[in-house]
Amino acid sequence: MQQQEQQQQQEQQQQEQQQQAQQQQQQQPAVQRPQQQKCSSSSINCKTNRKRSTRSSSSSGRAERAATSAAASAAAAAAAAAAAAAAAAAGVLTFTEKCMRGEFLFNDLFECILNSGIVFRHQQQQQQQQQQQQQKQQQQQQKQQEQKQQE
Repeated sequence: MQQQEQQQQQEQQQQEQQQQAQQQQQQQPAVQRPQQQKCSSSSINCKTNRKRSTRSSSSSGRAERAATSAAASAAAAAAAAAAAAAAAAAGVLTFTEKCMRGEFLFNDLFECILNSGIVFRHQQQQQQQQQQQQQKQQQQQQKQQEQKQQE
């Protein structure tokens, strides 16, 4: 129970740090962004490495390990999504993007497979949102054209 509470607190802190980093990046001029992006993506890699070491060193029951790995994978998904969004603006490759391209260490293979599935689902959701937005825009344009024709 204590491990789960600690992990939840760590996840909340990570999300807050990511939000603060994104806000700082948005406030800074575009010339300085690439350096900040590199720092943020490497710090996320460090966090995932820390999670790996804590996961492997825990010697509790199967149920607890399953719960901690599920929480860690959820945190990794959130971190990967935030890192991908931040790095896409600066053109810096994130850990998951490297996984998708096959640029990873053999030890990271399992995590790459998990992350690539998460990224794929995230990309599908983004595509669906874009399609919905396009449909709304088309409907608005049709309404405007109908109004112009009536006038």
